[in-house]
Amino acid sequence: MRIVALARAVRWAGWGFGEALVPVFIFAFVASYAEAGLLKSVFEITLLFCLPLVGMLADRTSARVLILAGLAVYPLVGLSYWLAGMTGFALFIVAARFTNAIGWALESTGVDTYYRRLAPGDRVAS
Repeated sequence: MRIVALARAVRWAGWGFGEALVPVFIFAFVASYAEAGLLKSVFEITLLFCLPLVGMLADRTSARVLILAGLAVYPLVGLSYWLAGMTGFALFIVAARFTNAIGWALESTGVDTYYRRLAPGDRVAS
């Protein structure tokens, strides 16, 4: 569990630096704050629909499979952002935000499930 927690902390620290630049990047593709908000909200809307499905999947699947599937999606996120920058098409921003939400839902639910399944009952909260 410590290895998973450490790997997650390193990934989140690295992503935290890049996440601050995403709104600036998105705003380069649009003409108003409303349009930027629509592109940014693709992540939250996808999560709204995806998390219940991933939660049901967590009941039937190994937490390790969820974690690995979620991590396997992240190269597509980077590729989509890169394609958006290279081509100037906002559709790639939508694809990046959509795949980022799916990857985060799978990985986060997988890690939380992993912790809950392996931790002793009296130490789950800690």
